[in-house]
Amino acid sequence: MEVSKLYDANQRHRLANGHAASGIGLAVAKRLIASQKWHVHILDFNTTRGKDAITTLGKLSTFHKTNVASYDSVGSSFSDVFQESKRIDFVFANAGIPESTDFFKNGTSKDVSKLPPPPNMDCIDVTLGGIINTSQIAAHFFRHSPQSDDSPRALVITASCVSLYASGFLPIYTASKHGVLGFMRAIAARLNADDGIRVNALLPGTVKTNMMPDEQWEKFPESHFTPVETCVDVVVDLVESQDVGMAVETSGKNVYVREQVEFCDEIAEAILGKSQ
Repeated sequence: MEVSKLYDANQRHRLANGHAASGIGLAVAKRLIASQKWHVHILDFNTTRGKDAITTLGKLSTFHKTNVASYDSVGSSFSDVFQESKRIDFVFANAGIPESTDFFKNGTSKDVSKLPPPPNMDCIDVTLGGIINTSQIAAHFFRHSPQSDDSPRALVITASCVSLYASGFLPIYTASKHGVLGFMRAIAARLNADDGIRVNALLPGTVKTNMMPDEQWEKFPESHFTPVETCVDVVVDLVESQDVGMAVETSGKNVYVREQVEFCDEIAEAILGKSQ
């Protein structure tokens, strides 16, 4: 089938934002393209990795160099996709990088007035800021996309197992991923009620991707890794289901739905429950 005909007949358009050209993002793209129902747009800052991904994925994919920490960059890429396709049906907000500085590193100076170097905040800007940028822009283009039974209007956000737990190895990354999960839960009900947009989150366990160098992964037993395909299964299920505000954690090959904590008392529920 010609690609142009597939556009006109039944093709849905999906954007993988952030680390879309590798790891979980690339694996999800492969699964969708295999169905022949999707044209996948890869948004990634790494041009070499992006072009390699398109070579792997084939003609049902397009690469857009994008800096998810920049609202304008994300908006420009989404605009290009929409101008070409006139619709966006699914966005996989998958950006995330670990922190590059050691929060616990002691300064060497004996002078109390000489502060240690500030923490590198790129992790917050990309991992949390990139998700917020992507979500707001995705919602805008969902609203302007045709509504049909074939258009899920689905936003799946990659949070993390450290959205639920504390990782002393990566405290800033932990903070960013706690923020991602809280953000998803804060927007899901309203976007669904107002615009029919379904927002859910994937919380992967330890997945062996290029987010960390090989020597770091060697510290973990192989049995502790979550297979990429387990994460892909969750994402595809969330796209095709009618779930809203779901947080789905993976650990190894196990999958868990993680509910929001209960309100501590009637006062908290009366104040916060109305905002959901």
